[in-house]
Amino acid sequence: MFLLCDLVAMKLLIRSYCGRDYKHCERLVEKVWNFDRIFPNPALRKIASLGYTKGSLEDSNYSQVVEVNGRIAGFLFGRNERKPHFKFFVWFRLRMLWRLLFFRGKRSERDALLTALNVHVDNRSEIVPRGASEILLFVVDPEFQGQGVGSLLWGKFKQNCIDARVESVYVSTNTSGATGFYESIGFTHVGDFVSPLHRIAQWPGIPCMYQYRC
Repeated sequence: MFLLCDLVAMKLLIRSYCGRDYKHCERLVEKVWNFDRIFPNPALRKIASLGYTKGSLEDSNYSQVVEVNGRIAGFLFGRNERKPHFKFFVWFRLRMLWRLLFFRGKRSERDALLTALNVHVDNRSEIVPRGASEILLFVVDPEFQGQGVGSLLWGKFKQNCIDARVESVYVSTNTSGATGFYESIGFTHVGDFVSPLHRIAQWPGIPCMYQYRC
């Protein structure tokens, strides 16, 4: 539950994502997930950030950002299975291919990251079918957490899914991460899965999937 006075005191704007927002969203992901610590090699960090941030954006057909006092404080990229999806991943794939071909660093580290990403996707798809409605990437700057920003972002996406008669929305998290937040907004745990990506990132907890029934 957030304090209304917190939001009133801030100049808050929720709007559709646009291209100029990408660099801010990418930096926010790197900040929240401590990419500098996880991937000390800048080349490997860019591959991880591109795959995580741009990959989620390309897979989405719903994207909203929230500004607080003119600064992007969070965003949500989601997939609504009942809405059209017009992205074709061409530019994303070309950028990823370029970074892979001209990678500066240990090829073994690069290959381990790619393998971990593929295994992560395959293992979680055994719990939730690919293409289901889902929160693909949901980030709120730690400076603004606990002030209702995340709840507002989720509320808009939830309504988008309800209006389209979506039955369930899923999200991937881990047992020591944001599960408390998701449970507080009505999500329930549906299963755990094995992810070598979590081991690379040294995230605590167990990867899991949560579900919200609309």
